[in-house]
Parts: sequence; structure tokens; C-alpha cells
Amino acid sequence: MKTDKTPSVLSFIATTILLSTSFNLTANEDKSDDSVVEQTMLITATRLPREVEDVAGTVTHIDSEELEKQLAEDLDDVVRYQPGLSMQTRNRGGNQGIIIRGMDGKRVLMLIDGVKSKDVFSAGPSAYGNDGYELDDIKAIEIIRGPASALYGADALGGVVLLTSKDPIDYVTDDTSVYTRLNASYADVNEMAKLGFTIAGHKDSWGYMFQVTGREFNESSVKGEGSLTPQEGESTGAIFKLVYRPNENNKLSLALDSFAEDIKYELTNPATPQLPSSGLDDNQRIRFSLEHEWLGDSAVSEKIVTSVFFQETDGLQNTRQLRANSFSFDYAPFGNNTSTQRISDFEFNQNVQGLSSTFYKTISSNNVTHSLVYGINYEVVDTERPRHRCETDTVTTTTTCAIRAYPMAPPEVFPNKTFPDTETTRAGIFIQDEISIGDSGFTLIPGIRFDQFKMDANTQGLQSIVDLGFDIKSTNESEISSNLGLIYDLSDTSSLFFQYAEGFRAPSYDEANQAFINLGFGYATVPNPDLRPETSKGYELGFKSRLGSNYLAFALYDNHFKDFISSNFIGEQNGINLYQDTNLGSVRIYGAEFTGTWKLKDSWRIRNSIAYSKGRDKETDTYLNQVEPISAIVGVGYEGSHWGYETLITLVDKKDKVEQEGDAIAKSYQLLDWVGHYNISNALKLRLGVFNIFDKKYARWANIQGLSSDSLSSIANAQEPGREYRINLTWQL
Repeated sequence: MKTDKTPSVLSFIATTILLSTSFNLTANEDKSDDSVVEQTMLITATRLPREVEDVAGTVTHIDSEELEKQLAEDLDDVVRYQPGLSMQTRNRGGNQGIIIRGMDGKRVLMLIDGVKSKDVFSAGPSAYGNDGYELDDIKAIEIIRGPASALYGADALGGVVLLTSKDPIDYVTDDTSVYTRLNASYADVNEMAKLGFTIAGHKDSWGYMFQVTGREFNESSVKGEGSLTPQEGESTGAIFKLVYRPNENNKLSLALDSFAEDIKYELTNPATPQLPSSGLDDNQRIRFSLEHEWLGDSAVSEKIVTSVFFQETDGLQNTRQLRANSFSFDYAPFGNNTSTQRISDFEFNQNVQGLSSTFYKTISSNNVTHSLVYGINYEVVDTERPRHRCETDTVTTTTTCAIRAYPMAPPEVFPNKTFPDTETTRAGIFIQDEISIGDSGFTLIPGIRFDQFKMDANTQGLQSIVDLGFDIKSTNESEISSNLGLIYDLSDTSSLFFQYAEGFRAPSYDEANQAFINLGFGYATVPNPDLRPETSKGYELGFKSRLGSNYLAFALYDNHFKDFISSNFIGEQNGINLYQDTNLGSVRIYGAEFTGTWKLKDSWRIRNSIAYSKGRDKETDTYLNQVEPISAIVGVGYEGSHWGYETLITLVDKKDKVEQEGDAIAKSYQLLDWVGHYNISNALKLRLGVFNIFDKKYARWANIQGLSSDSLSSIANAQEPGREYRINLTWQL
């Protein structure tokens, strides 16, 4: 038997905690000005401005400065150094959303400036991810770990990801009327080249900013024998903001935000690899927001923030295949023996429009202070999934859009849709009260929300499933979510917290109303308008402490999920296998997380984070594949007046407890990264990064979980790159 001589991840984690504690004791002896408290404000996560240690729960805050230090280029990089968070990626389809404590992208709500992002959608080989954001435009990313529907409503089953874009005030001050910046980056792993330009300014009551970033890139490299589909891509992200302050009590903000991406693929048909195939993915997003902020002192509020918004996202996957023959033509008993050109256009489009209004009020009486936040949200989401495919005989130029899978098979007639065009209306009203009880050290935080959601389905263009006895129906349902937080201050610097929080995710348009028949392969997906929402209940207990520039947090959590929605075989009818989304069982995911940041003498800093989680399907008493293995991050950094750097170690344990025998497992791995910067002048800054310095071969669990251990090629293609270099140059005035 081969012995694994790799040091135990668990023992290393224990060592890093002890080292961190010893560093902390040394740092506490430093009474100089370097120990001034460093505080991070969480503006949106709790809907009230709060510091990290004053939140009943775990919220991860990543600002633009940290993103620049890590040379982050997309959402996948955001979770690189965040144990307990992960990202599943697809070669064609991109990032599938941030996974929080085992809950995947579709069970996590993502918002940009309060506007719901496009849904993650996957159907067989087609996937449409959540890549429509330029990180250069982002001021901060806040991630709520755990259920949060009491504040944010539907889809916050497992957590919330809040993106906040930059404002003019982030660039200009009273001493600077105009700001300009050029930003260039290169990454060798996918030959990514980026160039960005920013201009911002203010005059009198007006402020403005404009930022545009362009990229070119290829497919990412893979360590080992695997490879990704060859591609060439380009994207352009732009944001424009205009701010008007007529007086101290009013502010009006206009935002226009757009992102466009085109990716060309060289595809291969395993049956006929000698024949060329190509793909073109065209993804576009445009957002318009108008926000008004009022400050005053009325009976119902001291601050009111109201916004109206519209966002349109369009995703097109075009595939062109030259095929050796076709069964869709009737020239011969077994199809045409000449080559054909197949063109497929599959789309996933979604628009959202709505408004929100949030009120803030502080009331003090009898040694008790109430910090109230309450409001309403209303949005309408239109979703469609058009599919079109035709074949053309290259000799006769005859075209047909009735496609057969094999000789004499019933054809699939295009255009069609796998679910009806759907208008989803969501309306919610919420209130949360932070109750501070005198000098007792107790803060009680109750909250409650009522949501009404309605789905109107348009059946035009769907294949008929009436003969199978299934109907498509519109739905109208409601949900009440609550939370309760408790903070007890042990001292001026340390506190205990407890939180109970609920979450829910309403059945989506495709889950409730799938209506697709493939007679050629003899299967159908059928609707289920009686689906219940997925629900969750989360419990979290923890400790937080900040002393000077040092910060420590520890949390235990236990999340229970009910009525998971999953596609299942429900029987056979008229020779057709029927599949339907149904509510199944309950799931429990529990674990622990630790975070520490220690400021040492002479501008040194050490930080570490550890996440452990375990999940079980309580109905089948099996492990959950989506739960990440135990992981840890240790970083040691130096920040001088002109230069700085950080060395980061990533430790990930093996994953061998899986749902079913034969599922893929993962080995443990250790990575060493280095990032640094040098201020060439006051205006010019250079950043460098080397990732996976020792050129390790490894796969992130999120990208191989659920694969069969026999899927050797898929596992090989899921491996991460080897050693990677990045460089960034920023010039600003």
C-alpha cells in the first residue's frame, strides 16, 4: 500500500492557529500609533452601516483594494482566498455562481447595486453563467454566509452576494476636482490582456464618473493531460454615473452599466473529429438605475433611499457543425449520405424591472434604542428560452428544421422552447429592528419579511404535452421569513453572537413548467405546478474580537434545508420516459469557520482562515457531494511606504466521503502564491503575482463533484492551471 507522506492538513491548521496566537501576543505589546483600530463598514449586508464585529452572523467583506492586491480578474478569483466559499465553472457557460457553505449558485441570491443578477441556467451541454460583471467597476463585495430571506427575500436560501459599484466620491475629494486613471493587466494562463480607462470629477453640486474596460483572452490552460475547448474571446465593460446634490438633504444618482462578451469556440464532434465545428457565444447585459436619497427628521424616517431600475441580459449560444450525414432528409431509407451543415441558436434571455424603497429611523426611550430599517421591493422578471436548429444539405442546399436523431425517428421540430415564456412578479415588505438595551451589552435584532410571488406562463411556441395529461399553470404563492439575532458585548473589543435566520427559494419557471418532448430519444420533461418552495433554517453561534488592528472571529453554524427541488424519473407513458421536478427530503449542513488577522510590528501582517463543513441527506442518510472539504488560507504580508507583498498558502484536505459509490473523489493539495506591488512614482504602480508557484496538479472540488470516477477525461479537463503569472500597471492622476 502506498503511504501518503503529505503533511496532514489538520495538523497544519492547528499549527497556524498556534503561530497566529503567538504573533497576536507580540503585537498586543505594541502601543504605538500603528495599533489604531482598522474598521470595515458593511453598508448593504445588514441594510444598516455596521462594523464586522457588530453583525450577528458571518459576513465576508472584500473591497476594491483587496481585489487589486490579489490581482483578481473575475468572480472566480474573488473566492480564491475565502475558505467556505467556492465557484463552479464550465468551459462553455463560465462561472455558475458562488457556492456558500455547500449551497450552489441558483440557491444564492446575487445583487448588483440592489438589482437582481441574471439567473444561472443549465440544460444538458448548454449553460449560461454569471460572468456579466467587470471587477474594475466594483467597489466592494459582501457575502452573507447563511439564509437571509428576512432582509432579501426569494433565492436567499443559502446566502447573498452583494456587489456595489464605484461612485464618483470613490475617486475625487474636495482637493481633487478631476481624476484620471489607466489600468493595464496581463495573465499568461489564458493570455488575457486588459486595458481600462477611468475619468471622474465634481463641480459644485455635480459629480460624475466614466469607466470602460476591454479584454481579450483565450481558453485557460490545464495542468496535466486535459485541455479545454479552444476559444478566443473579448469583452467590454462600461459604467457611467452622474450624481447631483442640490442640498445637504437630497442626492440623486443615475447609473448606466453595460457588459458585452463574445467568445468563439473550436468545437469537436467525437464521432467525426475531422469535420470542423465552431461556436459563438454572445452575452450582453445593460442596466439603468435611478436612485434618490433623502435625509431629514420626520415621524417615520430619518433617511429614505428609493430606486427604480431596469436590466436586460441576453445570452446566445450559436453552434455550427459540419456533419458527415443526416437522418433529417428522406433521400434514402437511412438518411442522406452527403454532408450537412447544422446551425443551432439556443438563447437564454432575462429582463428585470422594478423599484425599491428603504426607510431608516432611530428611536430612543427609557434607556432602549431602536434602530429600525424597513421597506418594500417590487420587481418583474421576464424569462425566455428560444431554441432554433436547422440542417442544410451542402449539395442540394435543401434546408429542414425537423431534426431526426436516427433513421425513421420522430423529428424534433424547431423552433421550440423547453419552458414557457414566463413573467415572474415578486413583491416584498420587510422590517428589522436593532434593539440596544442600555449599558447591558445586549443587542437584540428581530426581523420579518412577507413575500408574494406570481408566475404567469405563456404557452405559445411550446410543444404540446396535453396528450400526456399534463397542463401548464400560472402560480401565485406567498412566504413569510424571519430572523433573530443577539449580540452580547463581553467588553469594548469582544462580543458573542447568535443568529437564527430563514431562507426560501421559489420554484423557477423551468422547474415548475418544464414542457419538452423529445420523441426521437423517447423522453419528456413535464411541469409540476404543485412544487413547494425550498426552505432553510440556519443557526449560528460565534465570537468576535478586535484589539487594535487585530481581528479574530469564530463561528459554528447548523443549516437545515427542506423540500429540495430535483429532477426525477416518475414513470413511462405511451412509450415515453417522464421526468419531473419534485420536492425531495431534507438536508443538513453544519460546520465551523475561523478567521484571524494580526497586525505585527514594522508593517507586517499575518492572516488565516479555516472552514470545515459536513453535510448529510437526512432522508437517504448519505453524504452531500456539494459540501467542500476542509480548507485553510495562511497569508504573511509586508506593507511599506513604497512597496509591499504577501505570501499565501492554501491547504485543502482530501474529499473521499461522497454520495454514491463510484463518484469521483479528490486528493488533498497545497498551494503557494505570491503577490506584490511597487510604487514606481506617486502616479505609477506596478503589481505582480505568481500563483501555484510549485506547479502543482490539482482540481477544485466544485468542478469535479458529482462526476463518475470513470469519467477520466472530464476529471482531467477539470484540473486547474499550473504555475501562473499576472502583471498589472496602473497610472493615475
